[in-house]
Amino acid sequence: THSLPEPFLVIATQNPLESAGTFPLPDAQLDRFLLTIRQGYPTREAEKEMMNRFQMNDPLETLHSIISSKEIIMMQKRAREVLVGNDVQDYLLEIIEATRKHELIEIGVSPRGTLAFMRAIQARAILNERDYCTPDDIKQLAASVCAHRLTLTIEGEMKTTKEQIMKEILHTISVPVENVR
Repeated sequence: THSLPEPFLVIATQNPLESAGTFPLPDAQLDRFLLTIRQGYPTREAEKEMMNRFQMNDPLETLHSIISSKEIIMMQKRAREVLVGNDVQDYLLEIIEATRKHELIEIGVSPRGTLAFMRAIQARAILNERDYCTPDDIKQLAASVCAHRLTLTIEGEMKTTKEQIMKEILHTISVPVENVR
């Protein structure tokens, strides 16, 4: 065990097309990543802007902080104060439980994943200037928070994707419409 600085954040990249010389992370390590975000390709305009910025110099050499460690810790504490009401908790748990019972999923979202999901929706509420979470926070983050935590059955691997299963689960669970606070 090692003491780590606060906050301790890891951002990792993975090339979905080329994996030579790399090894997949074990499920227990994947479970420690809050989100998986698929970027795709930039627009033509964004890619041209990137070329222009890198043409004469390296903008990474002049990169500077826009937020301090103390500010990040304060924001994390503020997010923990965001209300996750009973109906929203129940909706989140129904989604989690559905991942554990789905016929094409061998291993569903863990309790660690449940807590990560809650923290993610609290952070989204803060970003949307709210002091409470909504079912929409859950719907918007479900695939990003949960998909990488799933282990599909062999049949599941052949038939579908983790993201598609998350969409299916969201489609089948009733969304609470009252008492989000």
